[in-house]
Amino acid sequence: MRVSGIASARLAPASAQQGAQRHTGAFRFACLPACIIMDAMGDQEGRDLGMWVDGGGERVVVHVGGEMDIDRAPMLFNALHIAITREGGPNEIVADLSDMSFCDSAGLNALIRARHTAAEYGKHLSLRAPQPQFLRLLDITGAGIIFTITDT
Repeated sequence: MRVSGIASARLAPASAQQGAQRHTGAFRFACLPACIIMDAMGDQEGRDLGMWVDGGGERVVVHVGGEMDIDRAPMLFNALHIAITREGGPNEIVADLSDMSFCDSAGLNALIRARHTAAEYGKHLSLRAPQPQFLRLLDITGAGIIFTITDT
């Protein structure tokens, strides 16, 4: 196992470093500074966690899968925050939402906070391929106007 930067990484649950913590039947994830960022070449476990990071060079892609709710929103924000604030990192950060099946207000808040952080650092956060439920949430809240939404 090779510890790496954001080039190709997966996020490990807090239980990988600390004792397992259970909350409503699912592992709670530590905030990224306490998470392990590891090379995921040929390793599907990171995808099983529902969030993984690819990229480097000109952009970083944070892939988000499953349900984004109050339990998982801090992990999303921290993944985006590290991608945005990483010294020498790319100016383009993409949140790939194509596999996100649900998002509540906590998940939306994490994305809005990350968008503001990106603006503070002179970087750009875009949302890739959000599902209809999330598009409806953006429409209802009016938050859609602050994000660039792409299909690719």
